[in-house]
Amino acid sequence: MYKVPLFTYHAYNESGGGSLYRSRYDAGVTPPAGTRIVTLRRPGGGIGGPVKGHPDAHDPRTPRQTFAHRDAPFIAWLEGAGFQVDYCTDLDLHDSDQPLHGYRLLLSVGHDEHWSAPTRRHVTAFRDRGGNIAFFGANTCWWRITVTADGTTLRCAKYPPGAAVDADVDGLRGGPDHWWETAPENDLTGVSYRNAGGHWNGRRAALGFAVQHADHPILAGTGLHDGDLLGAEHALVGYECDGAALRRDPDGRCAATGADGTPAGRGTGVRL
Repeated sequence: MYKVPLFTYHAYNESGGGSLYRSRYDAGVTPPAGTRIVTLRRPGGGIGGPVKGHPDAHDPRTPRQTFAHRDAPFIAWLEGAGFQVDYCTDLDLHDSDQPLHGYRLLLSVGHDEHWSAPTRRHVTAFRDRGGNIAFFGANTCWWRITVTADGTTLRCAKYPPGAAVDADVDGLRGGPDHWWETAPENDLTGVSYRNAGGHWNGRRAALGFAVQHADHPILAGTGLHDGDLLGAEHALVGYECDGAALRRDPDGRCAATGADGTPAGRGTGVRL
């Protein structure tokens, strides 16, 4: 099952003059201080319209926060390789866990940043039933959003009381809808954006990921070995990365400490 990140696409969608980063309220609604509100009943949402953010210097053909930029290339590879795949949105998983019944794997691809509490609960239940989840992205499950009962509007309280409206909300403490401050996303994803970072404007340095645990079954047949550097020629690290609090074992391999919500002892590092 491939989950299209509809919530995040609408969070960055500026059709009508606002996004979850710029709008303050909808007409006739008085939200709590610092809450951003957007409607799903507008053009865009990953498939057109103005989008917040810098262009991708490595692929300027399409805006970053769009289906064409992130999902379409991955889906073309999946289907071209003959994988059997079905599709849902995070709004589908907000409403019910039924879309995951009968599946062995859930794919989260690209920039899957905004999650509702029901979406996270249903995905976690899928994992706890023995389902597998593959995260091919970062900054995942960073903001908690609330969906109105009719499923048409998203709210996110990003700003702590008294914060300036132009503050860097990712780094502020006290944001009511920061997942990591109340229920760290590490418990589900294994890593968090707060332990890594990103490069948003211009070309990235030619950095890749160091391979460890190359004998793990997931790397079978890849030809990779411990210590190999993966993806440096494509500047693979960025535009945003997640990580975990870690230590190095006597062999120099990274393992999670568990201090930030990542299950202790898991071999981990950072991910694109």
